[in-house]
Amino acid sequence: MNSLKLIDAWYIKHKGPQYTFTACTGNKSRIDYILVSKHLEHNVKNITLKHPPQKDKHKAILLDIILNKNNKGPGYWEYNTKLNEDVEYNTLIENIANDCENNYDDLDSRIIWEMFKLRSQDASIKYGKIRAKKKREYINSIQTQLDNLNKKEDKGHTIDVNEKEKLEKNLNNFYQERDDGYMLRSKYKWKTEVKEVPHFF
Repeated sequence: MNSLKLIDAWYIKHKGPQYTFTACTGNKSRIDYILVSKHLEHNVKNITLKHPPQKDKHKAILLDIILNKNNKGPGYWEYNTKLNEDVEYNTLIENIANDCENNYDDLDSRIIWEMFKLRSQDASIKYGKIRAKKKREYINSIQTQLDNLNKKEDKGHTIDVNEKEKLEKNLNNFYQERDDGYMLRSKYKWKTEVKEVPHFF
């Protein structure tokens, strides 16, 4: 580490040990590290331990580092079919359809259809952002509860195992849904620019 001018990011902010690994025997240690260059020490904003997305003996280490920000473009948008299962969202789209039918009845049906698509896309993007924010708040709540339970367990206190397993299940379901979303977005370019999606997807 010294020869490569690397430092342990955890000690930059916490100056003390915290377990990242729990063996089957119950022994605990901190064997997982994130090393950063010495010259980036002041760029480290925070580093935390989080419950892993799957049942694992290792905790996830999250490093928040400040770098130069680049302006992002608008990006791609593709309809999230998961919204079809959302009753509130379906009501929103039905109201838009009814509004277009009632207020644009003097226009050509093709124009009405285009108006409906534009308004539905705008509403879907806004609804998706609100939904994502609520979900992040919910997941942060689960992570906090799990972190508190893990800290109690690390100190030798008795915890509610059923409650922990329930929280872990909810967290894993979220990560699975999020990963499905990542896969959908990674396919976007292939789906729109090539005829056949490669088998590795």
